[in-house]
Amino acid sequence: AAEQKSVHPSARAILKKAEKKQLVLPEIEDSSYDIGYGISVDIDGKTIQIGSSRFMQMKGVEISKEIQNKMDKALATGHSVIMLAINSELEGLLEIHTIVRPEVKKTVRILRQSGIKSMAIVSGDHELPTRALANSLGIDDYFYNVLPEEKANIVEKYQREGRKVAFVGDGVNDAIAMEKSDVSISLSGASSIATDVAQIVLMDGNLTHLTDLLELSRKLEKNLSRSLVLNIIPNVIALNGVLFFHFGMLTTMLVSQSPLVMGTINALLPVDSKPEHSVTDHKA
Repeated sequence: AAEQKSVHPSARAILKKAEKKQLVLPEIEDSSYDIGYGISVDIDGKTIQIGSSRFMQMKGVEISKEIQNKMDKALATGHSVIMLAINSELEGLLEIHTIVRPEVKKTVRILRQSGIKSMAIVSGDHELPTRALANSLGIDDYFYNVLPEEKANIVEKYQREGRKVAFVGDGVNDAIAMEKSDVSISLSGASSIATDVAQIVLMDGNLTHLTDLLELSRKLEKNLSRSLVLNIIPNVIALNGVLFFHFGMLTTMLVSQSPLVMGTINALLPVDSKPEHSVTDHKA
């Protein structure tokens, strides 16, 4: 019930499980969301707290040795853990098993073949599941237990090293980092703040379009460079023609105005031969 209005992937997993069990969820009376930590909700006169272990510690909820052992066991196998407390008493754990999207491994491989030099996972989750995910995908680096503002710091760190950063995010926690990045990408169905901040939204939620997007941007850059050359060369010819070859006014005008025709033709050339791509550019 506490997670029913959240769009976080873990919340969706919990709600999906509740739906399978055909549970009837009570109405939420009041809620308070601590970004990057967890959520507190008032239901039927009780305060429900659900989130990470650091959220429980922040709220003064005591974690018993038995619960800690269960959490450590889950984390050691690469699973994520969400804690549940009722009226500040820890009542149990929810163990989240990460299922890698089927297209991710292929996407990572193609991006690397396309020249992307470094990829990283930036997560608010514990170290062990984050590391396990990074290793399974062949990701270069990973960051764990990261708060929203710290995600932005990581983006800025890469930028100070002279890198261009593309950040793919889907939640409220990602918004600050997406604002700081050179390119911000989100998915259809993500939180509204993530899709509002994103420069590009993949409308069918398929990450394989990241490779299409990279190829599309390179073709566009090539097209723009060609337009620049088409504008410069005729004007250089016209100037030199006047200075050294005694071009007349008509010839000079025809040569100097030719970029208008060639530029228009170049602009009409298709950048992408696969127009069915479900990609939206918010800030074209």
